[in-house]
Amino acid sequence: MAPYVRLWVALACVHGSAGLRCESRLADGSCLWLYFHLYYSPVLYADDTSSQKALLTAFLVHYLKMSIPASNFLGLLQVNQRHGRLSGKKFADHLRRDFGIRHLRLVFTGRSTSNRDLELFGWSLLREHTRDEDWIIKADVDEFHAFPPLAGMVQNSTFDAHAYFNALNKAGVNVVNGFLVDRLASDARLRVVRPTSVADGIMDQFPLLCSVTANWRQSDVRKVVAYKAFIRTPSSHHHAYGIDELLSPCNITRSCFGADRPRVPIQGEAKFQPVHLRECGRSARHWYHVLRRKLGREAFDLMPFKTHGRLPILKPLRAFATCFHLKWHSGLWALQSEASSFGGHHLPQHFSEKEFRAFVLSSCLPPKASGDAALSSQEMAVVFNYHEAAGNNVAGWWGVLVNLQVNHFCNGLYDMPHLKHITSPL
Repeated sequence: MAPYVRLWVALACVHGSAGLRCESRLADGSCLWLYFHLYYSPVLYADDTSSQKALLTAFLVHYLKMSIPASNFLGLLQVNQRHGRLSGKKFADHLRRDFGIRHLRLVFTGRSTSNRDLELFGWSLLREHTRDEDWIIKADVDEFHAFPPLAGMVQNSTFDAHAYFNALNKAGVNVVNGFLVDRLASDARLRVVRPTSVADGIMDQFPLLCSVTANWRQSDVRKVVAYKAFIRTPSSHHHAYGIDELLSPCNITRSCFGADRPRVPIQGEAKFQPVHLRECGRSARHWYHVLRRKLGREAFDLMPFKTHGRLPILKPLRAFATCFHLKWHSGLWALQSEASSFGGHHLPQHFSEKEFRAFVLSSCLPPKASGDAALSSQEMAVVFNYHEAAGNNVAGWWGVLVNLQVNHFCNGLYDMPHLKHITSPL
């Protein structure tokens, strides 16, 4: 492990004293966890020069630099059973030894493994380690979160996640939503990920800001990047299981069957419309039973709200995190090959690198001066080419998220509606 990585591990561990559940705590005594999902294969992590291994190191350092100790990391380590249990255990030992990650759950999967299976393992891991008052940051290993400014705090080299989440607690927030923004090399090629250093961060290697996932692949770019532990998300973390307190009226069950559609919250004088909590409660109870039927008993028993009789009321931060997506590198094809062997998602066979590069070079934006800072709502509107609907209005972006969430629930929690059918300006 590089010396600067050992330094960040040491500094992060100094942040708090040892506790029964986590080494570093928030002001109210609760824990701040990083929950990540990693697919391991000897092919992907063959040596120190592999793109996937360099990306993993950069990912871990990104969150260690937020002063989150490695002992507060919760890792779901997925290993294809054809590679054998020994290789997976050796890699888990490497993460424990070199990074200090204590809490790793090995999951051996094959072609018959479903996303629901992985969700069960992940929800079980969260139930084992978290309490309702804790915060969970959720990220895949190619997702580098940047949180929006709050109470004078801006994400930079001295950003302290504990101070940030203490401020979220004071504001009464329980969810932080974001949008996935792709980052690519300046020439739009799938470049090798070089080992990073303090002076040469991974964002410098992939400076272009793009909407490949949204506009080229037509995929969902919503992400729930952090949430209180009494809330849950599916494995995709595209939405949270709950009812947003600012849906007005909150009774979205009527809108699903053709009655009045919830109005998008309007921002004026820094205040949103008043909320009808009675209607929210009715919706929360209705969708609690819908979700219970959809998930089934085994999965629903892992929900922290299983005995509450209603879904949680969501109180999101009214600003968006940026989930920088560093998927587009030289290790992509090896990862796609592995995905096909265990039934995972993969790119279509007609993927054309020439068309891909043409799209990137014609539509992506140059980097910001502060490459790892969150994008503003205006910058996101430009990246996603969504000027007409959102423009410079923060509430416009919130409307995109709200309407997608309502549509998801109205589809009975079965299938995410295709993004292009909901946000036509994309």
